[in-house]
Amino acid sequence: MLLKKFRFYIIILILGLSINYYLFTLNVVANPSDPMREVRAGWDVLPIYEIPHPPGPKCIGQNNDLYYIDNLNLVVMKMDEFGVHTEYVTISISLSDIIYQPIYNRFLGINEFGFYTITASGFTFLKNYSYGIPLTTMTLDPTDDSFYCGSIYNGTDILKFDADGNFLATILPNVQGCSQIILNNNQSILYFAETYLGSISMMNLTTSDITTLRNGIGLPGTQEVIGIDVDDNDELYYMTADGNNRGFYKYENNSFVLLMASKVGMSTLTWSTKLQMFVAAGSFGGCLIGYDPGKSEAELLTPTVNSNTVIETFEGNIFYVIGDTIYKINASGPTYFSKNPYNIPISKLILDVDNNIYALLSNDTVAIVRVNQDGSFEDWFENEIHEWAKSIHYDVKNSEIILLTENSPQNKSNIYRIPINNPMDYRITTTFENSTKVVGVTDVYGNIYVYEAYNNTLFIIPDGSMDREIITTDFIDFSDIYGAQVVVEPPLGYSTIENGILIGRNDDLQIWLLDENLRITFAINNRGIDNSAIFQTFNQDIICTQSTLVLKFIYQEPEIPTISSPSLFYIIAIFLGIISMIQIQKRKKIIKISL
Repeated sequence: MLLKKFRFYIIILILGLSINYYLFTLNVVANPSDPMREVRAGWDVLPIYEIPHPPGPKCIGQNNDLYYIDNLNLVVMKMDEFGVHTEYVTISISLSDIIYQPIYNRFLGINEFGFYTITASGFTFLKNYSYGIPLTTMTLDPTDDSFYCGSIYNGTDILKFDADGNFLATILPNVQGCSQIILNNNQSILYFAETYLGSISMMNLTTSDITTLRNGIGLPGTQEVIGIDVDDNDELYYMTADGNNRGFYKYENNSFVLLMASKVGMSTLTWSTKLQMFVAAGSFGGCLIGYDPGKSEAELLTPTVNSNTVIETFEGNIFYVIGDTIYKINASGPTYFSKNPYNIPISKLILDVDNNIYALLSNDTVAIVRVNQDGSFEDWFENEIHEWAKSIHYDVKNSEIILLTENSPQNKSNIYRIPINNPMDYRITTTFENSTKVVGVTDVYGNIYVYEAYNNTLFIIPDGSMDREIITTDFIDFSDIYGAQVVVEPPLGYSTIENGILIGRNDDLQIWLLDENLRITFAINNRGIDNSAIFQTFNQDIICTQSTLVLKFIYQEPEIPTISSPSLFYIIAIFLGIISMIQIQKRKKIIKISL
């Protein structure tokens, strides 16, 4: 009997210790202000830099200034023609779109709950709408402050409301994902972009005739935004950042003419008369981008940190690339470091064991340059491999650069090894026939990992071998984001601590654990979107860029559960309480027997 009681008390004590452990020692990120949540045990997340006011929905408002919503911090921002940004007013909920009503002299916002009015003095709920699907885009009729609404969701309608948000009419039913609508009031034309069809169309509001202007752009079957707008001369432009016919186009002579490449992400377009350019709020870049039709290149109007490549040197300097420019992150934020004198985009930065920086130029002939400490460029390897250069990776064990190339005419991808000390001794390691969708990463043991996206297969090329072996044919899933038909080449990284391959997705980081041969969630985004560049430092920390953030994951050995003084107090209290209850029950039995 005494042994049974002892066992019972031991169980209670262990339960108390377990409660203490889970309540007080697990590293669970639950605060919405933290950058990530559900971070893998043992890892802490340190924000290195965050963009203070990432732009969202935008419009032209009072004095023809640009106004945009910072949905992350719930504030409306104003940018004048000099690029000065000021806070206009705070809001209490995020918005999907915003327009300016000049007659009422107010802004009108929309989200899934209804319409909201915005002035310098406050943010006010106006009214609900009865449409059962969230409306996400608006365009104004300046003659009476009425407006049209559409929805990014498939199979929805374009609706018209009066200036106070009262429903007037269904203008067009069954629209296939309306990312933006634009009213050309002078010509009584309503332009609309359908993401699921990948099309741009126009509706004559007088005759209700519909004309499709272009098909097959962007990523049909998804909600990848197609941005459209007209300039002061009512000329139509569009921009899409991914998929088919990406870029910034002008519509003239019944066809679209490419003016320049798109930059740092999908967005709607807003014409600014003051700036004489279209302004986009890049989802990937978390920044404002200017598309001046008179220029050949889009320009950043605010800083961005989301890059396809990032490194940290031995001194702790963090560098990343946007286009052909290298930026350095200081305590105050991003600063210019260097620009490629060849005016060719840089697709990848790597660092060797001697703290040397190498940059791969995005070109149809492989060109790798060395970037010196003063920011100057030094030719290192060029005019040898005449294939499209996709990426480079550093093999620390063998002191070699691993090069991935794409040979589109022959529909194949090649993997090369280039020795750091003698680059002319480069050699081909393996070839992937009938595929140009491959990405790679290296570990610290000389192994190369290659993901072939068409077949969702992860391969290993072991150190010293030219043969590849299949690790899995079910490496990663993007169907919940893009649909089953879109083939994605995700950013990859390697963690020595986990012996796993990190995979960047829009809203989380996954990791394929090589020892366990399975994929799990490493961390889930809390604030930014995308996980684009992934880099393991020589201290085995992980650096990652998002749309608005640069993060560092630092590993600390999980603590062995200990009993802190407050926790010990609670455990003793529980323990004594249980003993008291047992004694009370015994007394009741004794009293009952005596009676």
